[in-house]
Formats: sequence, C-alpha cells, structure tokens
Amino acid sequence: MSVGSVILFVGLCGLLLSGFSGQGGILRGDDHRFLLIGVSLALIGAGIKQLKKSGDPKDGWKPSKPGVRFQRVIVYSRAECGLCDEAMEVLERYAKYFNDLSVVSIAESEELTEKYGTTIPVVEFDGEVRFQGRVDERLLRRLIEGSPVLG
Repeated sequence: MSVGSVILFVGLCGLLLSGFSGQGGILRGDDHRFLLIGVSLALIGAGIKQLKKSGDPKDGWKPSKPGVRFQRVIVYSRAECGLCDEAMEVLERYAKYFNDLSVVSIAESEELTEKYGTTIPVVEFDGEVRFQGRVDERLLRRLIEGSPVLG
C-alpha cells in the first residue's frame, strides 16, 4: 500500500469518526469535532496529492528491458524557471536511460528565445521535441518503455 493511500485512509477514518462524534458518539464537544474534520480534510488532500504524484523510480518502477534508450536529451530552459527546475528533477531520476542529459539556456540565443520563449521548458529526445511546459512523469515512463534499447 502506498503512502498516499495510507494518508487518504487515515483522513477518511477521521471524517467517519467526526460523524460519530456529532451523534454523541466517541468524541464529545464541538471543538474536537471541528478540529477532527479540519485535520481529516487536510489528510485527505495530502493523500490525494501524494497519489496524483507520478512517483519516483524509488517506487520500484523499471522498464521491461533495462538499458539506455536515448543518445541525447536536451532541456531548453532559462534562469529562474520553476517548471524548468521541476523538469530537471524528473529527468535526473531517469538519467540512466539517457547517454547525455544537457541544459541549453534559451537566453543565450535570440533564435532559441524566439522559438521557445513562452513554452519552456522544452525537452528534446534525440532531436525530437517530446515535452513542452511540464514533464509528465507517467508519459516519460511510457516514452522510455516504448523506446528500443540502444545497442
């Protein structure tokens, strides 16, 4: 069972418990009930957020065949770009499937700034743009799984 599932379960149990307390059950007093409802809703939100996260290779995910899939992955980026930092974090977790992972600042080239200005980060795998904006970890896993191992 994943951490997100456990957090969600505890939050739902808390809501259930708050329902009993409203009927004169386990907990007495409105103060405890509202606190329990608030904490339960926070736990439910945290559980859902955790479950929505695509995961981390530490979760045991591996492609069906091990090995490098791409010669070169280029991330077109710029300074102070939160999505670019997030994309690099995701890509670095999967770096063993790329021979080369590099970052190119679009600020250094007028042509790149014109081409990618508002769509960064742009992630190119072996010359083909695969992600613009956010790098979705589930889609990245599918891309890795669906690409042949380089010989």
